Amino acid sequence: FYLAFPFYYASLSVLANVALKNNFEEEKYAWMEIWIHVGAYLGPVIMAIYFAAKDQLQPDVTVCAVNFPSAIAYCEQNEIDPSCDGRDTTRFYAVVTTIILLELMVGTITMIHLLC
Repeated sequence: FYLAFPFYYASLSVLANVALKNNFEEEKYAWMEIWIHVGAYLGPVIMAIYFAAKDQLQPDVTVCAVNFPSAIAYCEQNEIDPSCDGRDTTRFYAVVTTIILLELMVGTITMIHLLC
């Protein structure tokens, strides 16, 4: 659920901005709260179910990591890189990292907008 924190940060920052713009009249923005909670957990849960169903989760030090078994066969067959360990995680983690950075940027820019 490492995706949930940046999502909450961005969402609650936007919610604070909306609340301030609406003079804290909750009836104008209360509908957003349920979608914040749904959004924070829906993505990570769907990803976990998907990778668990494909048997691509493996235990790591603190969390479960995604394992891409097709990359193992690719590395063994082509021997293009001696340090290839069979984890084609670059693209997956690049997408996740980009999502996290965007969420953190949205939250930070929103808070700067509120305070300045």
